[in-house]
Amino acid sequence: VDREFQMFWANMEVVKPSIYSRPPSPVVVPRFKDMRELPRVASEMLERTMQTSYDKDDIHDTLIMVRDDMATNARGVAWVRYEAEENEDGSLNESVRWDHLDRKDFLHEPCRKWKENGWVARRSYLSMEDNRERFGDIALSCEYKEYKPEDGGAYDGEKKAQVWELWHKKKQVVIWVSPGVGEVLDVQPPFLKLEGFFPCPKPAYSTVQRGTLIPVPDMLYYKDQLEEVNELTARISA
Repeated sequence: VDREFQMFWANMEVVKPSIYSRPPSPVVVPRFKDMRELPRVASEMLERTMQTSYDKDDIHDTLIMVRDDMATNARGVAWVRYEAEENEDGSLNESVRWDHLDRKDFLHEPCRKWKENGWVARRSYLSMEDNRERFGDIALSCEYKEYKPEDGGAYDGEKKAQVWELWHKKKQVVIWVSPGVGEVLDVQPPFLKLEGFFPCPKPAYSTVQRGTLIPVPDMLYYKDQLEEVNELTARISA
């Protein structure tokens, strides 16, 4: 096997900590410094709630994966989920979850800038049991198969179906579809009231093609140098 000089790995290990290295520490303060009691107490409650939520869902791990995607692929994507579980007394246990989305599991409308974007979509893999519980008998029409890890599938070998969740800003709807199924699985009005409509922030981009949001990995700009260094390293080793 020819020896290689791992310059790309070394570069990434230097770049990654400079992009992100420590978990965020939320700070909530009133916009107007009039020292009224209500804004001060509300700000303190929000700050404590965010801190607890960050610690509970370990947002640091999510941001690490977003950072690695940004450094390697020029785009890292996070997605926010709302969960509510009913307790024995009938009350709701509400929480916010932060998901990292793989490069192939996120789509958006082709556009020049994020403000012009009209829809976003994420892909999930659901078992037949979970799919029927969520969408009913129409889930039987979905295609279930084992997806390899490189396809985004799990390691358990269970057969699952692809389900895309699409948030359309202009039409103000959320749509669930599955490849190969001739009708939509479900259509609902937005179940979350979010600033900017989308349940995800703007992806973390590094370099994009001019006039588009197509990411361009930085490695492409010095790929020829990497190959040249590897060739010289192999010659020296030989």
